[in-house]
Amino acid sequence: MLETPRDHKKFPKAVKVLAAVLATLNCTALSISAQEPASTDVSPGSRLETPATDRAETNSLSQPPAPEPVVPEAQSTDAEPLSQVQSSPAPDADTQSTDAAPLSRVQSSPAPDADTQTTDAAPQAQAPTSPSVDSDEQSTDTAAHPTVSPGTNNFADILTPKTSELFASRGAVRSRVGDLKGAREDFDKAIELDDKNTDAYCGRGYLKLYLGETKSAAADFEKAIQTDPAKTDAYCGRGQARSDLGDETGASADFDYAIKLDPKNAPSYIFRGYHLGRYGETWQAIADYDKTIQLDPTNALAYSYRASARGAVKDHKGAIADLSKVLKFDPKYAWAYYWRGHRRNEIGDRRGAIADYNHYINLKPDDAWGFRGRGFVKQVSGNLNGAIADYTKAIALDPKDTWTFSARGFVRQKLGNTRGSIADYKHAAKLEKLAKIATKSAETKPTTANQTTDGNTSTSESPSDPICELITDADVYSFAQNTLGKAQEEFGKPTTEIKQLLIFRRPGDHCQTVMWDGDKGIFCIFMANKVGDNYFQGNLGHELVHLLNAKLCDPYIEGLCTVFGENTIPEEDPKRAKYRELVLATPFYAETYLMMKELKSKITPASFNSVMNYAAYDPAKQWMHIETDNWLKSMPELDSAETAKIVSAYTDKIKRTMPQDGTYIFKPPTACLKTLPRQH
Repeated sequence: MLETPRDHKKFPKAVKVLAAVLATLNCTALSISAQEPASTDVSPGSRLETPATDRAETNSLSQPPAPEPVVPEAQSTDAEPLSQVQSSPAPDADTQSTDAAPLSRVQSSPAPDADTQTTDAAPQAQAPTSPSVDSDEQSTDTAAHPTVSPGTNNFADILTPKTSELFASRGAVRSRVGDLKGAREDFDKAIELDDKNTDAYCGRGYLKLYLGETKSAAADFEKAIQTDPAKTDAYCGRGQARSDLGDETGASADFDYAIKLDPKNAPSYIFRGYHLGRYGETWQAIADYDKTIQLDPTNALAYSYRASARGAVKDHKGAIADLSKVLKFDPKYAWAYYWRGHRRNEIGDRRGAIADYNHYINLKPDDAWGFRGRGFVKQVSGNLNGAIADYTKAIALDPKDTWTFSARGFVRQKLGNTRGSIADYKHAAKLEKLAKIATKSAETKPTTANQTTDGNTSTSESPSDPICELITDADVYSFAQNTLGKAQEEFGKPTTEIKQLLIFRRPGDHCQTVMWDGDKGIFCIFMANKVGDNYFQGNLGHELVHLLNAKLCDPYIEGLCTVFGENTIPEEDPKRAKYRELVLATPFYAETYLMMKELKSKITPASFNSVMNYAAYDPAKQWMHIETDNWLKSMPELDSAETAKIVSAYTDKIKRTMPQDGTYIFKPPTACLKTLPRQH
């Protein structure tokens, strides 16, 4: 018998992860990145990642470009473009590819929605006719440091925070990016320094929830509530802990009270909605997700949870719409492609379903689910040989899955391969029997140190193996301090005061700068390169310039950052040539770099360095761009004419290579520029 793949209702962790967000509610990410801050998957897609309220993104390159992806099968006309999808498996810590085109510019919102923290929430178990998923050398630059913005003078304090507040904020960041062991240490230290720091208790409580230490988490939330009876996120956390412990009444009371305390706090509705859905109140859950989206239309997680709930009530078109919205926030969120493919197949859109599974396989080529899903669509479309090929690939990736053997056996029988069919069915039966024995054994297994009687259950995730790790090399921060000071000397002070800068090593395709919390002045830089490799110094220099304006996403600035990054490397250092090779091999970055390098050599430093002063905000796009005409009008006439000439020569090339996701805005000089009044 074909077994229903896994019980989707056993999925408490997705919401637990939301909590880490609550300690850092107003995160603004600045990234032009392909890869979001590294995450720890709790279930398909739920992530400890970077949220944001007004996300501006900027990345630099990490390694020479990878080949263009090969698009398998036919694409649906409404499928997301593959131009933003990496062609190869996610790189490991030693090898990063570089598709320099920006990918995920998510306008995310505070708290559980997190732009890159989307998750297909608690999807319902599917009928056994279709596969489904359980959703339960640094610079030694010692030049004198120029005057810098307040808060950036003592970078050593960032490595060893002096206050409970700084430890708690660093812990919140580390928990969100997957450095769980480091986060735990920071929260513990914050509480040691101040046992009334409610943010630290809540942050540690949510981390414990994620790790399965449920009763201990509840105690942390209880302590936060005793200290501050009006702390909304503490009630949400305690409610989730109570829900995990089976106290439905207590959980509901906590969620309701959190909403009573702050009816406009969108995350509270997500928690309650998840809880309601968990107990079968799907329509009420949808109503809470609706309320979340009403309060915060950029809350990607709410769309993801609502998509799951809509799918459970057979509103497949509504689920597709929500998942499409999620993918606009995060085009690299693989599980949204998986579930959209599933829903498209439900309404008969086989072409669209295949396209979505293709996306998923591009993003997760070593995961069997994509091949199962695509194989099933091929099967129902009549492409039986294609189905067998996909099922065979899925089996190679996951040889213990009963469903796939049964499905392949069914298709083989259809094709007249009786011997192969019988072999598959026999193997499926054997796997099913072994699974039942394992289940029975687990039920009778005595309690161990990892599974205690107080409601705490350790998870398989190891907090000692971070996906994203804080760089603690003092030389890196010394370089950052000196370099940021030089950047401010040339281009001006940051538009947002930098009070805390954390630099992480995160294997992947791009480096990324994130304004984590503008109000608190917390910024993060995620370096895809290893400290000391050929590109680390240039890329870090590039990212540091982006700190000066977290909302500015413009080709002029990309080129300026790259020129500045190159200049942080001494002329005699071979790494400078390597960095330049990387830049010139990468479309868009090459053109913007060459344009700004030529401008720097042809116009006065005062004219060149003033470019950031002419940033204008576009409320529709929620980004800033350079108003070229205003910049040119501020220059002496010779500089203005030379700038217009050089920019015009690069305009077509930049427009051709500029990412077409609507984030970048490029305004070349207008034809009537010479008629405008000029400053002298």
